[in-house]
Amino acid sequence: MSKDKDLISKPDRNKTYTPMMEHFISVKDSQPDAILLYRMGDFYETFFEDAQIVSKELNIVLTARASDDGKIPMAGIPHHALESYLPN
Repeated sequence: MSKDKDLISKPDRNKTYTPMMEHFISVKDSQPDAILLYRMGDFYETFFEDAQIVSKELNIVLTARASDDGKIPMAGIPHHALESYLPN
């Protein structure tokens, strides 16, 4: 994983993102204190600061997707394994 200084922890409100990322940001804006698990195919993904938190708390790999101004952190889990990652 790249150095933390390369990671973008919050979306840039002056930037246009892909429609999927715009939707994620919109939903996250409506629930800023919650961790958003965003369903993408067979995975629940998290981005930005949520990804950094989730990767540490769940001990999963933090990756990143390239952006014009840095790297957007992302971390995810298979949708069928969700129950095994959530506390009882």
